Amino acid sequence: MKGDTFPDGQGLFETILTLHGTPQLVIEHLERARGSATTLGWQFPAEQEIARVITHLIEASPSSSSKGRLRLIFTPEGGVEGAHTSYERWAKPAKVTLSPKTIFEDSPLVAMKLLPYRENIEILEKARRSGFDDAIRLNNKGEVAESSVANLFLKVAGKWITPPKDSGILPGIIRGLALQCSLVEEDRLLARDLPSVESIFLVNSLKGFQPVESLDDEALEVDGEFSKIIATLPQFGSVG
Repeated sequence: MKGDTFPDGQGLFETILTLHGTPQLVIEHLERARGSATTLGWQFPAEQEIARVITHLIEASPSSSSKGRLRLIFTPEGGVEGAHTSYERWAKPAKVTLSPKTIFEDSPLVAMKLLPYRENIEILEKARRSGFDDAIRLNNKGEVAESSVANLFLKVAGKWITPPKDSGILPGIIRGLALQCSLVEEDRLLARDLPSVESIFLVNSLKGFQPVESLDDEALEVDGEFSKIIATLPQFGSVG
């Protein structure tokens, strides 16, 4: 399996940032995967086996840069495999669009990182072909949910919010840390309210926090002060 591709078939996956060969926030990633496996009734590998596989992947394919992408896949039978590749984070603010592909918020599967991940990747690739970096998805109730591969932090009337879990989002690791530290709060935002959004960040463990400079043709504030506040998150300093 290559680190930048997703295989077909069944499996749970986690994508973990490595810094100089050290995986970041591993406990949080494995807890999420283990919880999903339990919900699905799947077996989950022992911690010792996961640690052995992680060590092997990193030693066999050391990152050529300080940052790496470790992708782990957990099979229904309790197996684990993966890949480790170099990774370069974003270099400039993102341009995003609105995707017509909605999320079925009542499905228990939306809170899991499940293979095949085809729909998400297709949404991302379509956005990129149209000159954007990502696309925001709504749920079937017309609420703002997430992007194709990231959680959203949105500034509305001077307040930073993130869509609640029951809107059909993946409960992201960094999102959870930000909520614990009261840097954002959960609140709903309807599609019709998007023109009132002042600023947006795309958020995930690999990407970190990427500011958004425009939503379709509307320019957004790139909030440098909020970026500095985000950098104070516990463990975020280790994430880079």
